Amino acid sequence: MSDVDLAAGFVLAGQDWGRGVEPPALHHGRWLDAASRDTREYSWRTPIPWPCRVGVPPAEVRCHQHREATFALDEPRNRDRRYETTGPVHVLVGPSGVGKTQAASRYVRTLEKAGEIDLLIWVPGATREAVLSAYAEAADLVERGTSAIGDAEARAARFLSWARDTHKRWFIVLDDLADLDDLTDLGHLADPAELGGSGVPVDPLADLWPTGNPNGRVLVTARVAPPLPVGAHVIELGPFRPVESYEFLAASLLDEAELLDEYAELAADLGHHPLSLAQAAAYIRDQRVTCHDYRKLLAAATRERAAAGTVMGTTAGTVALCADLADEQVPDGVARMLRQLVAHLDGRGIPLAVFTQPVVLHHLGRAAGRPVSAEEVAGASGALDVLHRLGLITRGEHLVQAAEATRAMDLSGDPLVVHVAAEALTTAWPPEDPANHDDALTRSLRQNAILLRDLAGETLWTPDCHLLLLRLGESLGAAGLARAAAVHFGQLARLSLRHLGAGHDRTVTSMTREAHWRGESGDVAGALDGFARLLTDRLRTFGADHPSTLDAWSRLAEWQGRSGDAREAAEQYAVIAGQCARIHGVDHPETLRAGQGLARWAGTARGPWAAERVLASLVSTATRALGPLHSHTLDIRHDLANWHGRSGHASSAARSLRVLLDARVRELGPQNPVVLLTRHDLLNWRAAAGEEVKDEYERLVFDARYLLGPGHPQTLAAREALEFWGERSS
Repeated sequence: MSDVDLAAGFVLAGQDWGRGVEPPALHHGRWLDAASRDTREYSWRTPIPWPCRVGVPPAEVRCHQHREATFALDEPRNRDRRYETTGPVHVLVGPSGVGKTQAASRYVRTLEKAGEIDLLIWVPGATREAVLSAYAEAADLVERGTSAIGDAEARAARFLSWARDTHKRWFIVLDDLADLDDLTDLGHLADPAELGGSGVPVDPLADLWPTGNPNGRVLVTARVAPPLPVGAHVIELGPFRPVESYEFLAASLLDEAELLDEYAELAADLGHHPLSLAQAAAYIRDQRVTCHDYRKLLAAATRERAAAGTVMGTTAGTVALCADLADEQVPDGVARMLRQLVAHLDGRGIPLAVFTQPVVLHHLGRAAGRPVSAEEVAGASGALDVLHRLGLITRGEHLVQAAEATRAMDLSGDPLVVHVAAEALTTAWPPEDPANHDDALTRSLRQNAILLRDLAGETLWTPDCHLLLLRLGESLGAAGLARAAAVHFGQLARLSLRHLGAGHDRTVTSMTREAHWRGESGDVAGALDGFARLLTDRLRTFGADHPSTLDAWSRLAEWQGRSGDAREAAEQYAVIAGQCARIHGVDHPETLRAGQGLARWAGTARGPWAAERVLASLVSTATRALGPLHSHTLDIRHDLANWHGRSGHASSAARSLRVLLDARVRELGPQNPVVLLTRHDLLNWRAAAGEEVKDEYERLVFDARYLLGPGHPQTLAAREALEFWGERSS
């Protein structure tokens, strides 16, 4: 294979994705288009900063109480056979509020301090999407960020393969595993050798828990024990024992004897329930009352609410007392409204930024009858700090957490609160930049959006489909969860059809995105079927000349090409280009874009000469109509240069791209992603022509890391090109 043929594999697929259009599929760390099927893979060997984490355990509570039931977790190096800790899977089982998450957090922090964990993966709210995202991030970490594979399931499978064989000590915590059905879909990630004869995992979680490596551990917290692999160890967690209740209250109240008056009776009143005792201790500590006084307050509050028709359980009573106190300490109902917001979001982790979004401050201010500032909400001694001090939430550096029992009292489903929460999540979302598609903030927002979506039902469809629902779907897809994105948009399409009708923009958008993400998930037939149905509907509703129809037609043609039928894609694009020329004129941007699609697939089907012929005509038209320095003209010139290189003229392609680079730097500045992309392809063809470009590729990698982030596709492509051409020149 010649250098020109190899260079074709490093061309960034026509560059459309670098200019705001979705990228083609990724394969083994390489951007590939249909013109290049070489899939060699190269590693970018940068040190991994062991030990490292994926996810963050919750903040430690004020007074952690050692439990006999969790002795094996608190003392991981204990060798007493009564407390065996060598099993690969441990499961903490118990009702809400008994301290499962805190026990798990304490355990892993103990191991980390002892230097016994190289990789910690903490997955809060262990849904299928959350586990896949965490495993995918772990794969990126242990592979040094070299894989440009976009699909989270494929990256998760790579992590599981690594975890089975590595000598590194990994520890996975699946916190609050609630719904096994969410996780059994992961079965296809398994090594086929580990499946039963039917091809179905014997244990629905066998493939999720990589237990075949003695260097790895898995800890699960759940309310009900899931089906377990052989050797798993279940630890049932319930109320404190009486002595544990005393130790907890004594530590929480700083051993002040006068405050502990009737502590035993209080613990009995509360059923020795850990969360209830924690909230009682917070109230007693804050108000400097005794356990005896608190018992009377709790009894009075219970009678008062019973008279009003409200029956409270033990935890509800302690929550109510702390909530009433918070309302006294934070004026104008601000504390109450913040609790309502927390109740409608994911208590396992709500980004702190959500609470200071303009929509939240406006909501609080409107109810309070005065302006409410971000400082009043999230600053030192602000409302969130009061709620934290009283045990109603746990405030960390970046997240707010709340137990389900605490959230339940304020969970009303109020449409106003639901819409405020949805708008706050939407505005807190990072910009739609590939470098931000799956950072910790985005994952947390996604989990909150999923919970709110499921909780709100059809509330988010009044008066229209809320933008959060669309943002959630795109975020799932951008994180590599293409199958989840397709399912989400399929649900949106059905709901939108019922609420808004077939012709509404939200309906069309949902159908379009469902088809797209079906294709990205590997269901190319589903994508083709979806776009074909969409095209038929658009033709029937709007006719052949409507922009919506032409858009559906173009997408169908694109997926025909990506399915391997480049000739059919080229023929369809030729018809689309003719339609656009007739409707808009030959120099309209839509006509030019259709021409670029024609060139792409004609070149793939018939050879570079076919693409060059189409693009040469487009360059002439665009230059005349838009000017030589218009961005669209430069895009077409870029495509033409790459196809010219593919035809065997590497030096000529490099000369064209050098001129193009100068023009783009003048127009866009040196730090624009399109400029970086042009630098990449210029260096690629210069290398193919025999020039030494290693130093310049190193500068490009540095600039891409700085401007786009280490995980951005352009950064990864530049790294691999540097590795490849560096080896070729050495």
